[in-house]
Amino acid sequence: MGVTTGMPNAAPPPAEALEADVLAARSEFYLTMAQALTAPMTADACTAMRRDLADSLEALTAAAGFREGGAIQRLRRALADFADDQALLVNYSRLFLVPPCPVPLNAGFHLDGALYGPSLEAMEACYRAHGVGRSPDFKDMSDHLVAALEFLSLLYARAAACAEARDETHARALATEAAAFVD
Repeated sequence: MGVTTGMPNAAPPPAEALEADVLAARSEFYLTMAQALTAPMTADACTAMRRDLADSLEALTAAAGFREGGAIQRLRRALADFADDQALLVNYSRLFLVPPCPVPLNAGFHLDGALYGPSLEAMEACYRAHGVGRSPDFKDMSDHLVAALEFLSLLYARAAACAEARDETHARALATEAAAFVD
């Protein structure tokens, strides 16, 4: 899609990155990122974000073969600044929910300069090509970062299943498509 996201390097994988455990780690990484960008509405979610997120991402980044360039250490310091779960939720709301949102999470806003543009249509077409539709429970648009991260997680999970079944052709195709979706 030509999207520059600032996510870890996701170049088409070399042969060693087509191992099922590496692909599964990439799937788990993107799912963890999606969960981290979902509003932490329960005490357990807030606590997990404040206490466990950086450690989880550090382990997944290493297992997935990503380069994170110090981002996890910066995240660890930022999360330590929240005195409690309420402070985390208030800051999440200020960043992502309360208009005007200083950090919009829709790709169209960043790529097209507006919502409902060509990037939304392109992402929906990509989702449809893989048999993925938006859940009725998901209240945001299809170009929301959480949807994109969940889609990447799905592609890497499918690639991991192919690698586990020793179907390198499909594993490589799915992993390459996931990398192209990020780039």
